[in-house]
Amino acid sequence: MAVLATVALALLLLVLVQVGVLRRARPGPVPPRRGRRGSARAGRGVGRVVLARWLPACVGGFALLVAADWGVGWALDHARGAPEGPSAGAALATRSLPPARDRRVDHPALADAAWADRYFAELEALDFTYVPFIGPREADVRGRYVSSAGGIRGSYTPAGLSTGAPEVWFFGGSTLWGEGQRDGHTIPSEVARLAEEAGTPVRAVNFGIRGYTAFQEVLLFEQELARRGPPDLAVFYHGFNELSTQTAAPENLGPQPTIFQLTITAEAFGRAPALPGASPAPEPSVRDEYLQSSAAHKLWRGLRSLGVVAPAGAEGADDAPFYVPDAADMARAVEQSDQVYRRSMALLAHVADGHDADTAVFWQPTTPWPPYDELTDRVASVDGGVDLTRALDDPPQPVYIDGIHTNELGARLVAEAMWPTLRARLDPGGGT
Repeated sequence: MAVLATVALALLLLVLVQVGVLRRARPGPVPPRRGRRGSARAGRGVGRVVLARWLPACVGGFALLVAADWGVGWALDHARGAPEGPSAGAALATRSLPPARDRRVDHPALADAAWADRYFAELEALDFTYVPFIGPREADVRGRYVSSAGGIRGSYTPAGLSTGAPEVWFFGGSTLWGEGQRDGHTIPSEVARLAEEAGTPVRAVNFGIRGYTAFQEVLLFEQELARRGPPDLAVFYHGFNELSTQTAAPENLGPQPTIFQLTITAEAFGRAPALPGASPAPEPSVRDEYLQSSAAHKLWRGLRSLGVVAPAGAEGADDAPFYVPDAADMARAVEQSDQVYRRSMALLAHVADGHDADTAVFWQPTTPWPPYDELTDRVASVDGGVDLTRALDDPPQPVYIDGIHTNELGARLVAEAMWPTLRARLDPGGGT
C-alpha cells in the first residue's frame, strides 16, 4: 500500500501548491499599459497561469495515471489469487486460482486428466522457503492435488497402515517429486500401491524436491537421518538434473556441484532469517512495490517473455535445456557431471554406512538426448545403481508431458520397474 500512500500524498501536495499559486496569481485589477513594462507584466501573467493551471494539471494527471496503473495491477493480482506473503499459499484447496499458464496443460499425454488445469494452477502458486546448505524447498501447502508439510509431499497411504509398517524414503528431483502428477499418483505413491497389492504395505515418504541434484539429495538425506533415524529403505532417483544443471547456463559449467533453479534460490535467500547481529533485509522500496503490481509492467514482462525458451523442468518448459552449448562445452559438461555424480555417490555410501541405512539407487529414463545417453553409459550403474532408462520405451499410451516429466501412467510404469529391486531389499518374506 506504500504506492497508494505515496500517490495520495503527492496529489495532496499538488493541491496545496496549486491553491497557493492561485492565490498569488489573483492580484487586483491592473489598468492596461503599453510598452515594455506592460509586455513584461503580461508575460509574467501568462507564466503564472501556466504554473497555476497547466503544470499541476499535468503532474496531477501523471500521478493519477500511475495510481490507476498500480490499482489495475493490484486488482489483477487479487483476481488471479496472487500470494501476498510467504504463507499465502498454505491453503490452496479452497482458493480460487486463475487458469494455469503452463502450456503442458494441453499436452496429449494429459488429454484425459480433467484435473490438469487446477493442478498446474496450484503448481504455479507454490511458495518456497530455504534449507541451509541445501537449497529451496516448497513451503507447507494444502492443495487439492499438491500438498506438502515439512518438506514431505503428500503420498498414498494404505488404509489402516500399521505404525510398524516399513518406512521407505524417496529422494529425487521434480520427476520423483511428481511434476505432472497428483499427490496420490507420484512414483512414491505408486510404489506404496504396489507394496499394498503384494501384501506388504509400506509407508512412502516423498522427500523429492523439484530441481534437486544427487549432491543436494545426499545432504538432505544426512539431515533427515540425524533428525529421524534411518528408515527401512531409502530410494534415490537420479539422472537428468545431473547434466542439466551443468548445461543450465554458461556459468554453471564447472567441476563443483551446481544448482538448477538459480532464481528460486536467490528468492529463498531473501526470505531466510538475517544472520546473528545483522540487520534484516530492507522493506521493498516504493519503486519495487509499484513495479511488482503495475499493470503496464506486467504487460511489458509478458511481451518480453514471448519467444523465450523456458528452462527444462520449469512451468511451460520445452523439451530443451536452458541453452545449447557447443560441442566442446557439452563434452565438458558430460565429463564434469560424471565426476560430480561419482563424488555424490561416494558421499551417499559414507552417510548411509555411518547411520546403518539401506539404500537403493535408480537412474531415470528421459526422451532422447545424446549427451544424457553418454552420461548414462558412464554412471548409471555406479555403486550398484539400477538403470531404468528403458522403462518408458514402449508405453501403452503417451507418458511424457515434456522432455523428462511424465503423467501418472509414467509414474506407475517407473514404480513397476523399481518394484522388483525394492521388494527384494525390503525382504517381505522375512516379515519386513
